[in-house]
Amino acid sequence: MIKKSSILVQVTLPIFQMKIASFTLFLLMIILTWLLLVYFSYDLSLYYLYQFLPFFAQLISIALMFGLLVPILYLYNLLYQKYYRHPITFKLYQQGISVDRSNQVDFFTWQDLIQIQLRQQQAQIHSLNLLSKAKPYRQYFYFNSLIWPVKLTQAHNDFLQFWKKLESQAKQQQFQRINKTGILKETHIDITLVIDQRAQTRIQRKQRWITIGLILAILVSFSSFIGQLLWYKFNDGSVNLPDKQKQAILGTNFETFQNQVYIFKQGQGTFLLPQVKADQFTGLALNNLPDRADELYSNVGKTSQHVYWQDHILPQLNPAQTLYLGNDFTKDNLQVYFQNQRLININAAHFTAVLHPIFNALIYFYARDDQQVYYKTHVLTDLNPQQSQAFSNSNQYIHDQNIVYYQDKKLQGLNAQQTQILSSSNRFSRDLNLATDGHAYYLNEQPLPHIAEHKFWGTVPVDVTQLQLLGHQSNEPYPGNFSYLFADQQQVYVYDEFYQQLKVLYRFKHPVQLKVLSDRRFSDGQHIYNISEKLYRTKGARSYGATTHGFQISLIRESDHKVMAQYFARTPNAIRCYSPIKMSMR
Repeated sequence: MIKKSSILVQVTLPIFQMKIASFTLFLLMIILTWLLLVYFSYDLSLYYLYQFLPFFAQLISIALMFGLLVPILYLYNLLYQKYYRHPITFKLYQQGISVDRSNQVDFFTWQDLIQIQLRQQQAQIHSLNLLSKAKPYRQYFYFNSLIWPVKLTQAHNDFLQFWKKLESQAKQQQFQRINKTGILKETHIDITLVIDQRAQTRIQRKQRWITIGLILAILVSFSSFIGQLLWYKFNDGSVNLPDKQKQAILGTNFETFQNQVYIFKQGQGTFLLPQVKADQFTGLALNNLPDRADELYSNVGKTSQHVYWQDHILPQLNPAQTLYLGNDFTKDNLQVYFQNQRLININAAHFTAVLHPIFNALIYFYARDDQQVYYKTHVLTDLNPQQSQAFSNSNQYIHDQNIVYYQDKKLQGLNAQQTQILSSSNRFSRDLNLATDGHAYYLNEQPLPHIAEHKFWGTVPVDVTQLQLLGHQSNEPYPGNFSYLFADQQQVYVYDEFYQQLKVLYRFKHPVQLKVLSDRRFSDGQHIYNISEKLYRTKGARSYGATTHGFQISLIRESDHKVMAQYFARTPNAIRCYSPIKMSMR
């Protein structure tokens, strides 16, 4: 136990002791809080900004997201002060320095100390760092200027007096002063007192090697991670065949090269069929439909031993009896496959693909036997296979006399005899279809929402009993993406394809009986209105490049050309920070 002399000088200050664990925790909380706020507020800010500044909305919204960091940092700074601020008393003795806290006291003798660092920023004490040979090896104290709003000058001067005495005492103890990068002034201090040069050299060497090791470990880990990603991406078994030497098997996606067979998979590459010789392989094209479309290419082929879908063997098919039906359906006399999945409880003899009701063409993954109708491998219950047929203007719906299906989803409440399919496919749309019999409305497989949102805030119920379709977007030269316009007796609605919600475009003061005159043109009995849209685009750095921001939808009264309401709809494929909002179900 070292006997201490009387205190030469002491100073008590509110200090934050910096610890790696607490600092890392708060840093992670700051990042997570910011990401969470961006996740929930990015699209919301864009929605409002696009109503006023469509050209700069995305840029301003990104700036606002980064601006959120300022209040987050401020709030977490207050939290850090509240939970980690403690008064600490520094006492200088003839034998060394004492650091007194509420829960512990640490004493550093001159023989224990390796170096002492003091830094000042903006005329205020910033930090004090003690490095010693004995525990605790490193003590780092952070002075936050925000906690000294009144007595800043006095506390600052008190600590400077402590430091001056510390310097003087170090000289009296005949310790070598090696490095002084600043001069002692109240405006700037950046001083290091090296007490033990050998110990500091060893520590610096150790820290240098630790830093180099961490950097190398990070680089090796990052390189390994990128290497694995590239390996899985590019080492998928695909090959590049010379264009001049490979030969395509007519009507299929198979190719031959040097008496070997390869399959071209869309979006993946070209893959070898192992142990298959080209002179023993037959591609099964769609040859049972005369005048078939050129874009219908088969993925099915066979040898005398096996039937293949792409590079998968279909084990229970008899190659001699196998027939390709189109849309990846393959069968023999007993079994039916969709791609490489076998259909069960099926009558293969009567199994056939569903054709277009007018044209001699296949419909989207629909097939049937004498008992059931199928979408891919799914059985569509309650459909009568003898009566089932596709709609003439859509390849994703099928119906009989009573029931309508979208792919494998039954659309309840639709009158199959009166149902119409309206397609919204254009260069900006997400292929959003509308199925309606005039009373019920389905967007693809989802019923139309019964709640609509106002332009800025609030919601309103939709009167589905009075709902009618005012217009829909189909093809160019109308480059809109709002897809569908509806109205009841009180409101006109836009279905926003980006947010997957009904938005109120206009609200009549009193209930009216609207009459649709033509697409996007209607009357309320006194005035005639039409709805138009304007495309907002900006050119990129190159003359042929442009960015489409969205569409300004306007409700115009024809008598005086007055714009009654406007709504800005973003493009459906624009960037967003969260998954699409689910439409409310019935």
